[in-house]
Amino acid sequence: MRHLTGIVAVKAGANILGLLELFAFVGGMFGGIELSEHTSRIIGRVFLGVAVAAIIAFDLFWRSRQREFGSWWRLFSPFAGGCFVFVPVWLWFLFGAGWMLVESIRRA
Repeated sequence: MRHLTGIVAVKAGANILGLLELFAFVGGMFGGIELSEHTSRIIGRVFLGVAVAAIIAFDLFWRSRQREFGSWWRLFSPFAGGCFVFVPVWLWFLFGAGWMLVESIRRA
């Protein structure tokens, strides 16, 4: 069986690990929305923030275990961890978390 990061759809720029991480994010997003509807909004936001932080930590941990690349290159390489459209998943989530933080401050 091939490694999860080695199975990359070249035309789409995604690998299996990246898609699994995106599915985990969608589950966390729906969980946060559901919690926001039945409890206070802050609990849903905290749940979503913890889910995003856990996925980022998992992807960075996965990348830190790789030995093929240099120490900095493996953090950004699409072949060392989860990637989507040739961008590491943790960068997508970091951008999304920053955007959500700015929007929540703006709307408060």
